[in-house]
Amino acid sequence: KEYAYHINRLFFLVPVIQELEQTKNRNLVKFCNEILQDWIFRNPRPTIRRDSVQWRGLEAAIRLAIILPRIFYQLDEELDGATKILILSTIFDHCEYLQRWRSFSGNHLVIQMYALGTGACGWSEFKDSNEWALSARKQMTKELIKRQVYPDGVQKECSSHVHMFTLTHFDPFIELMNKTRTPVSEHYLHRVEKMWNYAVYSMRPNGYLPLNNDCWLKDYRESLKDAAYTFHRDDWLYIITNGKEGNFNDVILSRYFPWGGHAIMRSGVTEQDHWCFFDNGPSGISPTHLHRDKLHLSIYANGRDILVDSGSLHHLEDKWRNTYYNSSNGHNVVLIDGYGQKAPERRRTKPLYQTYISDRKEDFAFGCYDKGYAIDKLGVKVGYKSKLHDNVKHYRLLYYRRGKFWIIVDRIICKQEREVSFLWHFHPDCSVEIEGNDCYTTDEGQGNIRIMPISELNLQIERIKGQIKPNIQGWYSKKYNEKQTNFCVKYKTRVLEQQDFIWIIVPHKNSVPPILVKSYDTRDSEDPDLKLLSINCGDIVQKEDIQLDLKFYLNLM
Repeated sequence: KEYAYHINRLFFLVPVIQELEQTKNRNLVKFCNEILQDWIFRNPRPTIRRDSVQWRGLEAAIRLAIILPRIFYQLDEELDGATKILILSTIFDHCEYLQRWRSFSGNHLVIQMYALGTGACGWSEFKDSNEWALSARKQMTKELIKRQVYPDGVQKECSSHVHMFTLTHFDPFIELMNKTRTPVSEHYLHRVEKMWNYAVYSMRPNGYLPLNNDCWLKDYRESLKDAAYTFHRDDWLYIITNGKEGNFNDVILSRYFPWGGHAIMRSGVTEQDHWCFFDNGPSGISPTHLHRDKLHLSIYANGRDILVDSGSLHHLEDKWRNTYYNSSNGHNVVLIDGYGQKAPERRRTKPLYQTYISDRKEDFAFGCYDKGYAIDKLGVKVGYKSKLHDNVKHYRLLYYRRGKFWIIVDRIICKQEREVSFLWHFHPDCSVEIEGNDCYTTDEGQGNIRIMPISELNLQIERIKGQIKPNIQGWYSKKYNEKQTNFCVKYKTRVLEQQDFIWIIVPHKNSVPPILVKSYDTRDSEDPDLKLLSINCGDIVQKEDIQLDLKFYLNLM
């Protein structure tokens, strides 16, 4: 069905238009006129809301916002008179259809109202054009301020793809309304700037945004750079260009977005610097695009992605989507008795400022998942709504010693003995080896990491790649409908009541030597939540003494 949707967006006419502009090929002129006349005659405007491949709101909006204006104004000399009249009639029909049968909310409504604004701006000779403009402005303002974007600029589906999709319609809508003399409010302008700010500060040094929820990798640097010039933001320009342009007056590049719950940890802005994305936020308002991955983290270091989100393969409701890519199995989180996270928090009603601390030398982020664990929807062990594992809590503290290493402290609390699995997914370009309890990448001349666990329990370690049975594991997707194998290292043990696990992650260009850690056991002291560590790792880390007080962070929750 996706193919039928795309055909009816008429995007296949774009290369035809480009060729016509250069060659004036008469055969292409004839083809273009025939296709347009045929489509318009065969697909009249419905009198009721339709979700057909021709008149679903998204397809109607894309035609009105992108294809029809380009055809009408760029092929003015090539189009027959009859074709021009038909295009004008279908433009009116599209505007009336979107005015009356628009979506109730969501990212589809954003492009529908942007398209309606385009119709009002591009064809002001229609007597209803002013009504279309006012209606579009009202709906776009409501979506931006109240429904779709948090005050910190994070789009509420918590997907970088949807974030940029909506932003690249919210932003140009400003100019459309200026042309129709119905300008947007200052509040609207400020929230759009916040959206650009999130996109810039969450961007990896290689130009990609986080691979969170349903999205795929795309380099947005050109769009972000244009926004930096528009809003006169030298700090954005500094980050986007890896420090080659602009300037940055703040001491700390790391950022936390308290409504979206996203912590971005950085050592700098060059391609050799460190970047980490930690997700302590809601799963997103769209039930079809969310992933069950709270407390996931991704790491980029020394020129490449290393620890990754597995991405999204497609929108089909099959085992790949439901039991892997959208489930906890495809993320760097915890499984309980083989089960993933069950009941995600869809939206946030207040910001969580207290779960993140940052200064010149270090960043701290802290979160908790306690909504239960269950089999994925297509599984067969228990029902999706089972309450079998609702009494398990997972606390995760992420500490970053800027430019040197990360420490993760995972606390598992359960009322009866459980099997606990920790998953670490590596980018497909990473070669991964196991040495004792450590796992590490071994690619010469590339950014590498070593992960060292500290636990008093026996850990079973498994390295998985490209597995389909008994369950899907070790796959990665950076582009729609494409997948490739990657390594997942799985640590498994059993926990009774409460147990802490510590992970030391050291990145470096070239290989990372074994990590030497002295851990001071404080369980018998007056403060059992105090973690004292002394870390050495060759020339990379030389005797760093770290003190982490879990009680302090627990009191912040």
